Amino acid sequence: MKQLSRTLIAAVAVIPLALAGCGGGGSGSSSPGVAGANGGTLQAASTELATGIITGFGSVYVDGVRLDDSDIGAVSEQADGTTRPAVLQLGQRVRASHDGAGKAVRLVVDAAVIGQVTQIDSVQGSVQVAGQRVLVNADPSAGIVTQFGGFDATEAGRYSSLADVRSGDLAEVHGSPVLESGKWVVRATRIDKRNTIGSVRVVGAISDLVNTEQGKTFKIGGLTVDFGAALSAGKVRPAARLANGVMVNVQGASTGVVNDSLTAQAVQVGRERDELPATTRVQLGGVVSGRDVSAGTFQVDGARVRIGSVSPEPTGAVVNDGSWVKVDGALAADGAVEASRITVRQSNLSTDLARVRLIGPVSGLVDQDTFIVRDVPVDASAVLAANRTGCTQIADGTLVTLSAAMQAGTDVVLASELKCETPPANRVVAGHTGGVVATIDVTAKTLTVTDREGQSRTIRWNDATVFVGPTLNNASALEVGLIVQAEGMLDGTTLVAKVIGQHGARPTDRFRERPPMATGQQANRAELIENWTAYRRRPLSR
Repeated sequence: MKQLSRTLIAAVAVIPLALAGCGGGGSGSSSPGVAGANGGTLQAASTELATGIITGFGSVYVDGVRLDDSDIGAVSEQADGTTRPAVLQLGQRVRASHDGAGKAVRLVVDAAVIGQVTQIDSVQGSVQVAGQRVLVNADPSAGIVTQFGGFDATEAGRYSSLADVRSGDLAEVHGSPVLESGKWVVRATRIDKRNTIGSVRVVGAISDLVNTEQGKTFKIGGLTVDFGAALSAGKVRPAARLANGVMVNVQGASTGVVNDSLTAQAVQVGRERDELPATTRVQLGGVVSGRDVSAGTFQVDGARVRIGSVSPEPTGAVVNDGSWVKVDGALAADGAVEASRITVRQSNLSTDLARVRLIGPVSGLVDQDTFIVRDVPVDASAVLAANRTGCTQIADGTLVTLSAAMQAGTDVVLASELKCETPPANRVVAGHTGGVVATIDVTAKTLTVTDREGQSRTIRWNDATVFVGPTLNNASALEVGLIVQAEGMLDGTTLVAKVIGQHGARPTDRFRERPPMATGQQANRAELIENWTAYRRRPLSR
């Protein structure tokens, strides 16, 4: 791997408002593809409900399928049934409703577990969170490599690997539920350190159900759930469907787990797809379990999938317990999914299931191999000249389309293909900007920031905007003089923010220079240099 270029310590050019063409699978009844980094076509969405793992941005990729989220913001569900704006990250599990042509109308972040870490097994590569056994994967041939992160850019505020996890930590886990040796576990795709949590959340299959006058309990993994109070309050919905083996989403007080027992505040019985009519088109992604060869079925994400006459892709692929798959199909009257297409993840990036896809403007440029795209740090040092198209000179603001792979022990993705292009006309455009807050208009929901060149940039927020930072948890906390980084979509020259973060409040900020407090001052690149150098020098076996 290349050593960090000398340009790392040279002046880093900054174009505060970087642009990128955005949009999804098109409009109308057709779903046109999008040019890929290798000159091919990226797969466009063709279903109505997609559940799976985020594998890229540009707008957002769910198990390799591109969905246009330019008009909406993601949300997470709370115990009281309300939602809050949420930040999307690689490795998260999401539920996306869309129009069948790839235009997302709702995007819900769907964590498997949120709670306290109680056990760590570094030998087996697992942790226990809220009574759930969580398996960590560092081997790309075995599935999606578990991504780690946290609530800010400091080492104390984020995880980079399993070695950073401590008993007593608060953590948010994303992944695929899988039946292993008769017990449900979570195959983790992302684990984030949390500073605080609003509630405990556990998603899994019911076992040992007791629903009598003497007691109302069930188990999810190693957690015993008392649902009596929630049932009396009408918060178990639909209560009539409670049964062993049924998937549930349980929410409880943030301090509610005591001796592996939780008093539920709310229980959602079944999955969102269970409420949809038969023939609804769905996309499911996750790890296969319960493979029944004679019946021609398997389970993924708690759903029973009928294979029928479908031959798995790519040619020669086999569906076994433990395989990571994407299933396209339709809901049957009994709630099963009739598969029309089954894609098995390969370890050699030959399928979109194994690729990270990023389309967006370059920011945080260090050199031609070191930059950030859509708030994801990118190492392009392994991209061969034959796979680098149109990239004569990458600069901040250059629109790129790239394929990459997640890596163990780091949130930096390793690019394998890279294409530079001109932003298309008449398309939604993404942008990034950072600087010092100069003015705030609460009524208009706008602020201006001053960049290192003294240029003023306007940022507008709305109800879907996420505010991130130790002192920036909502718009009312904005202050003149605060240094912020913002990601969003452009409306003319105004950036409509999806995220406004206090500089240093997100893990990727450690790879960005700190904007100067006044015009003419030099930006602070010390942390940027230190962290990219640490990445280049890290043990590859980590």
